[in-house]
Amino acid sequence: MRSARLATAVTIMVVGLLGATPAVGVPPTPHPAVSCRDLSIPVTLGAGQPLYLMGGRLCVPAGATVLQILVPGFTYSSDYWDFPYEPDRYSYVRAANTAGFATLSIDRPGTGSSALPPSQLPPAAALTVDSEADALHQVLTALPAVTGGNRFARTMLVGHSLGATESAIVAARFPGDVDGVILTSDLHSTPSLGADDPNHPAAEEPKFAGYPAGYVTTRKGVRGPLFYDTDYADPKVIAEDDKRKSVGTISELATGNDVSGSPTVSQGISVPVLLVVGRNDRIYCAQYRSCADAEAVLTHERGYYTAAPELDAFVLPDAGHSINLHPNAPDWFDAAMKWTTDHVGH
Repeated sequence: MRSARLATAVTIMVVGLLGATPAVGVPPTPHPAVSCRDLSIPVTLGAGQPLYLMGGRLCVPAGATVLQILVPGFTYSSDYWDFPYEPDRYSYVRAANTAGFATLSIDRPGTGSSALPPSQLPPAAALTVDSEADALHQVLTALPAVTGGNRFARTMLVGHSLGATESAIVAARFPGDVDGVILTSDLHSTPSLGADDPNHPAAEEPKFAGYPAGYVTTRKGVRGPLFYDTDYADPKVIAEDDKRKSVGTISELATGNDVSGSPTVSQGISVPVLLVVGRNDRIYCAQYRSCADAEAVLTHERGYYTAAPELDAFVLPDAGHSINLHPNAPDWFDAAMKWTTDHVGH
């Protein structure tokens, strides 16, 4: 019943949005046969919470039959998937669309096009990996209304870090939602953020003035050493990333860490899975395991995905945690497109 109400609400909300002009700062579509539109999809974040609009950008190449839903990580917005600096190199959206796959880049609550005036943001405690995974499930349920019918033969989730954790929860708890998942920068262990907390209250920065307690963002200068192989990454990309950084909540971090170390969720995934990680990811690889190659990753991870019919891995050399934002990102983009074609469809 809730799904029917949401579908009706979506039909109302997206009237006038289909065919909307591109959002400010979003690079133009790489091919004239790709149609992009901005969407606002009503979801709930738990009992007693009001409807909340999640923003997303849908880009559809002519004839696309597979939709990839892209979920960003902690303190990232959908910019992570459609990075505006040198998009031919750093935009996953552009790579996927050029390969013939449709994409829906989601902004998690409080980020990007899902941000609201601070006084209207959900309480930080309402944002957990469970509540956001449920919201993502609601988005998937509403897709026929958003896209004008059952437009896509197959749908998959592609998540980064916290977004990968949420994607895994959806795939496990709602097995009819997706046909495959790509989980990037999210291996099984408690993430290591170093001895010093890299985050501070978001409201301490002018960009996030008025954000409620519990919302945090990274401190100045942290993103480079935390998210990158700084010997390889372009300093201009790191600077642009810091300029465009978004927020997360303390409750997202806490609940995400609980899931990352547990097999409970991943052992329920019954669709093909591709794991992707940067070889020099200091959050997941520096202390806990070797990420030297795909087999090293699979040796550690196989036992966590016992129900998945296919489990594959790809390791991006010379890359840190934010794999999309390293100069060799197109190598993993190409691997993702080939894997999608082989295991989900085209």
